[in-house]
Amino acid sequence: MSEAVLDVSELEAGYEPGVPIVRGASITVNKGEIVVVLGPNGAGKSSLIKAVAGLVPISRGKVLLDGKDITAAPAHTMVRLGLAFVPQTENVFPMVSVEDNLKVSCG
Repeated sequence: MSEAVLDVSELEAGYEPGVPIVRGASITVNKGEIVVVLGPNGAGKSSLIKAVAGLVPISRGKVLLDGKDITAAPAHTMVRLGLAFVPQTENVFPMVSVEDNLKVSCG
């Protein structure tokens, strides 16, 4: 049986209190897996990823990283734990690979 590295359950998150953008999202990422989030423009893909990374407030649900509850952890704590968000455009260093940007983000 695979070990879950990231486990998101029944996540609800949004930019304004009482106005959820993401509703009931659940995803499990096991060690060695690559996961893709697909959907049309405005479906909440970026908001979901930002919520998991601590950049959008979570109003309901849980985020576990290696079994540790990080739901309420600030973004800088998540980066220290190895979880970082790299936007699809406007990278910190646009001439560098995503991998190298992640290395810089995670210290």
